[in-house]
Amino acid sequence: MKSKFESRTIAYYLILGLLMLGLGSSDALRGVFAPVFREHFALNTSQLSLIITVSYIGNFVFMLLGGRLSDHFGLRRAFCGSLCCWIGAEALYLLTDHYPALLVGVFFAMGTSTLLNMLMNVMSPRLFTVPGAAINILFFIQAIGTTLTQGGIGRLATSFFAWKLVSLGLLLIGVIALLAFARLSSGDAGLSYDRRIREEVIGEISRKVSEKAAGEKAAGEISRKVSEEAAGEISREVGEETDGEISREVGEKTVGELSREVSEEAAGEINKRISGETAGNIHKKDRAEAGEGIPQKATGRASERKKPPYPEEKEAPYIMILHRPAFWLFILIFGTYFIGEHGVMNWMNIYCRDGLGMSARDAALIPSLFYGGMMLGRLLFAPVIAKLKIRKALLIFLGSGTAVYILSFVLGQRAFFLLFAAGLGLSVIYPTMTMCIQLYFHRELTTTATGAIMSAGTLFDIAFNAIFGLVIARVGYGMGMMILPLAMCLSLGTYLALLRWGEQIREL
Repeated sequence: MKSKFESRTIAYYLILGLLMLGLGSSDALRGVFAPVFREHFALNTSQLSLIITVSYIGNFVFMLLGGRLSDHFGLRRAFCGSLCCWIGAEALYLLTDHYPALLVGVFFAMGTSTLLNMLMNVMSPRLFTVPGAAINILFFIQAIGTTLTQGGIGRLATSFFAWKLVSLGLLLIGVIALLAFARLSSGDAGLSYDRRIREEVIGEISRKVSEKAAGEKAAGEISRKVSEEAAGEISREVGEETDGEISREVGEKTVGELSREVSEEAAGEINKRISGETAGNIHKKDRAEAGEGIPQKATGRASERKKPPYPEEKEAPYIMILHRPAFWLFILIFGTYFIGEHGVMNWMNIYCRDGLGMSARDAALIPSLFYGGMMLGRLLFAPVIAKLKIRKALLIFLGSGTAVYILSFVLGQRAFFLLFAAGLGLSVIYPTMTMCIQLYFHRELTTTATGAIMSAGTLFDIAFNAIFGLVIARVGYGMGMMILPLAMCLSLGTYLALLRWGEQIREL
C-alpha cells in the first residue's frame, strides 16, 4: 500500500513538473519576444504595453472566476478545464498571425497559467505529505522553464518563426500533461467535488450569526425568559397563601393594581435571579437559547455549542471572506509583489536594450540572472520552508530578498548582478505566500479566497502595465523602473502589518 502511494506521488511530481516547465516558459515569452512582436506587427510602445496589460486582465478574470468554479465543481475538473484552455491558447499562437489573435492568446495563456499555479498550490496538501517542500520544488521547475526561455530562447528569439516553434513545443507539453493527469487523478477523492460536505460546511458557517447580533437577541431572550419564570414564581407564591387572604386582596384591588404589583414583584424576581446565578450560567443560556433563537422546552436546558473556527457571520462565502482584514492585506501584498517580480520579467529586457543600449544577448542575460536565482533558490530552500513555520520563513526571505532587490536598482547597471541574489531571496515568496493564505481562511473557502485575492492583486499588474508605457515616455526608463523597488518595499511593509494585525485561524 505504501509503495503504491509513493508511486502515485512520484507520478504527480513528474506530471506537474513537466507542466510547470511549460508554464514557466510560457509566462516569460511575452517579454522575450516583445522586440519581435514590435517589429513583426509594427507596434508602438502603447500597443506593446497592451499585450502585457491584456495578459494580466486574463489573470484577473480567471483568478476571480476560477477559484469559485473549483470550489463548486472540484479541483480535478477545474484543473483539467484550465489546462484545456491553456492548450487552446498555444494552438492559437501556432495557427494565427494577427495582432488581435495574439491579444486573445495572451489573455487565455496567462490567465490559465496563473490559475493552474494556484490550483497546484491548493492541491498540494492533498497530493503530497510535505506540501511546503513539494510546491517549492514544482515552482523551482517552473523557474527552470522561465530561466531557459530568457537565457536560451531569448538569444534565439530573432524571428516570428521561432515564436511558432516554441508555441508548438508548449502545445505538446500541455497535451501530454493533460492526458497523464486526467488518468492518474481519476477516482482521487481528495480532488473530487463533494457537494454534501461543502453544503454542510457552508451551512454551518451560514447558520452562525455575528457576535453583535447574537448579543442583542440574547438580551431580549433573557428578559423574556426571566419574566416568564418570575411570573411563574409569583403564581406559585400566591398559591401558597390562604384562600381567605386571596379573596380579600382580589376584592380590594382593581385589575390595574394587581397588574402593578405583579410587575413590581417580577422586577424583584429578575434582580434576585440575576444576582443568584453566575455570569457563566447566564452566558451559557444566552448562547444556547437566544443565539439559536429556539428555547429548549423539552428539557428546560440549552445545549452547549463549541465556537466555530471561523467568524460567525450569516452571509455568503464571498461576504465572509471580505469581512476578514487579512483578505485586504493579502491583496496589497500580492499586488505590489506582482509589480516587482513581473516587472523584471516583462520590462527588463526592453529596458536594457532601449534604455541602456545593451545588445540583445547581454540584455537577455539580466532578467535570466534574476530568474536563475529564483530557480536555484526554490531548489535549495524547499527543505528550509518545510522546517520553518510558513510565516517566519516568509519574513526572513521577503525581508532579505527585498533589501537586495532595492539595492540592485538603486546602484544601477553596475549592480545588476545583484539581481541573482535578489532572486535567491524572493524565490520562495509566491508559492509560500499562496500557502500562507490557507492559514487565514476556512479550508472549504480556501480556493475561493485565494482566487479572489489573486484576481484583485492582478489589478495592480493591469494598472501598472497600462500606464507604464506613458510613464516611460514622460520620465524615461531610468525613473520609470524605480517603481519596481518601491513596489517591493510596500509588499514587505504590508506583510509586516499582516503579522501584526492578521488573525490566523489554523495551521497546515
